[in-house]
Amino acid sequence: MYKLKFILLIVILILFPFHLFSQSWEEMQSLASPTGFPVMAAANGNIYLLSGTQGTSAKTFEYNPGSNAWIEKAPISSGTIYASGVEVGGKIYIMGGLQSNQKTDLHYIYDPVSDEITNGSALLTPRGYHSAATVNGKIYLIGGQNGDGTTEWYFDEYNPDTDQWTRKEDTPHNQAWYCGAVGLNGKFYRIAGGRWNVPTDYFDEYNPETDSWTSLDPFPITCHAPTAVTLEDKIYVMGGYNSEHKIDSIYTYYPSSKMWVLSFVKLPEPLAYHKAVVLDGYIYVYTKDESTAKGRLWRYKFGSVGIKSNETTNEMIISITPNPNNGQISISLSETTNFINKLEIFDLMGNCVFRNEINTNNAAKIKINISELTSGSYFLKVEAGNNIISKKFIKE
Repeated sequence: MYKLKFILLIVILILFPFHLFSQSWEEMQSLASPTGFPVMAAANGNIYLLSGTQGTSAKTFEYNPGSNAWIEKAPISSGTIYASGVEVGGKIYIMGGLQSNQKTDLHYIYDPVSDEITNGSALLTPRGYHSAATVNGKIYLIGGQNGDGTTEWYFDEYNPDTDQWTRKEDTPHNQAWYCGAVGLNGKFYRIAGGRWNVPTDYFDEYNPETDSWTSLDPFPITCHAPTAVTLEDKIYVMGGYNSEHKIDSIYTYYPSSKMWVLSFVKLPEPLAYHKAVVLDGYIYVYTKDESTAKGRLWRYKFGSVGIKSNETTNEMIISITPNPNNGQISISLSETTNFINKLEIFDLMGNCVFRNEINTNNAAKIKINISELTSGSYFLKVEAGNNIISKKFIKE
């Protein structure tokens, strides 16, 4: 019996490669009457899509993860597209957007418990294609465009307790058209964005206590219309448009080490202008599928996005010298008790361009020749014992 089970296991592994058993995006119930460019937020254990269509009586939808079902809720009297929205204190704030290709200053507040929509104070500057995030219970609104293609760069704060807007210090980079925006550890972060045909790699941090900005090391790629979320003190930036096509890459930012890491997990398909929220340890992503005329919803369980549970960026440090380099690099580990078993190099789109298996048991430092690679930025992935470490470098 044991021999038979062993033979069966070998057959399964041959017929079904190991990577097929790894976790993948799970597609949830689709939305039969999709909203095109909605606000997406999570509140009280459910997910909500609001507005997203222009004109009167824009529909609101509620998704229940437990039943994997959508139901229709109270409509918004005058909907917009390319608005922004966030959840604060169990309520969802829907701000701005375009109507008939004209920017608006509309501001709605949706209460999922009472299923009622009320009006909030109008935006200080009408805008669409902007982004929003919360920090310490306040809402921050950045960038956008006017409907005619020109860019707004104003940065505003909204206090839900007083229903008041306040203009804050301008962002250092005014190409803030559909950038990633998140709040984390008391700071607001703006990631990439810009015009659709002029994407940027800006990565800026705002401190509400000092009303000041700091420009950080650039985001690894230039892109427009990504989506960004935070989970367990990390920032996840997903998809976007790189002026040529949509992308499926996911990048994770570790504030403690100030490092971006390219995830070896990708979106279920290349996406831009999509929406994402975090709920119960899952990252949910929504997009309207033009080919099927449905709204598609996926989710991914945290733990396999970015750095996996058996990976580290701070327990062990990897060194790449020189960096930048001209094709000859040395790779070493801070802990010589661990040995490099395998290394791979990925371009910024997630394609593996170099792979090397290390056939020795004591390689804590190795040299490789990558002179055949084109000039640009890359991610090095090193497997050392039970650790997997990633680091960005530049090939001149």
